[in-house]
Amino acid sequence: MEYILLGARQIIEQSEYLPTLQKMISACDEQGSRIGLPSPHDAYLQACLAPHPKAAQQWAHPAVYFAGQKTGWFDLENQNEKTTWPIFKRHYEELRRKVLCGEKLKIEVPPELPPPGKPQSKEERLKQMQALREKLDL
Repeated sequence: MEYILLGARQIIEQSEYLPTLQKMISACDEQGSRIGLPSPHDAYLQACLAPHPKAAQQWAHPAVYFAGQKTGWFDLENQNEKTTWPIFKRHYEELRRKVLCGEKLKIEVPPELPPPGKPQSKEERLKQMQALREKLDL
């Protein structure tokens, strides 16, 4: 509701006549920048250029990450913009509307792997192999 009121106030201040429905929708969508939502094309570029691991990156907004995930990271990195942009834009706009309606998005970062331990000696590896053979009855 807040974004509709902000959009309405903005469009009324900038226009001499009553706005069309499309202008109202555009004005409401522009309110997303107030909560950190980048423009669709800026979000697309960020998703295409983000290094791995994706979940550990600093995103302008979690909606960018989830739109990239729905589009497919492999496709974003390897296909041309003509192919991936419409798909990404559709997913991003869907998520953007959900965020503007109050939905909270949270990226779950996978836990880090434990540091590698001390390498086993040849004898320890042979003992483990023998124990595995006995367990599997080989």
